[in-house]
Amino acid sequence: MLSLSEIADEKKKNGYPDSTDNCILVQKTSAQFSFYFDSLTHLPFVISAETNGLLFIGLTQHGKINGKNKFIPADQLGLIEFTPVLFMYFPNAFVFNAMKLNIDEPVVGHTTYIAFTSMLGQRFWKNHIENVQKIISQYPTPNS
Repeated sequence: MLSLSEIADEKKKNGYPDSTDNCILVQKTSAQFSFYFDSLTHLPFVISAETNGLLFIGLTQHGKINGKNKFIPADQLGLIEFTPVLFMYFPNAFVFNAMKLNIDEPVVGHTTYIAFTSMLGQRFWKNHIENVQKIISQYPTPNS
């Protein structure tokens, strides 16, 4: 199972602060192609909301860091919004009490992710979503 210390180490290795309370666990909701995250399609990954943009940390299907990380500067992002989801069918699983995350990405446009509010033994993800929302609210507004 992915640990916060592993995330902190990966962030530090890539030149970012090792804080983890600004990280959320996500997965794409469809097989939609993404220029930036093609290698991450259908795999879970961590989004770290940094003051200057979003760092995507790639994970394997078993939740281990795979080193395929991407960064999108805040000024290249469009609208980012979270919507509560009480229940949805996700590839091969049912998801309860999660958040739908919509991001307007450069090149491909609108992409939808599911942001997990908890995983087995890891209930802290919900608080992290709230922290990420605070950080991205400080990003430049699209078309400003």
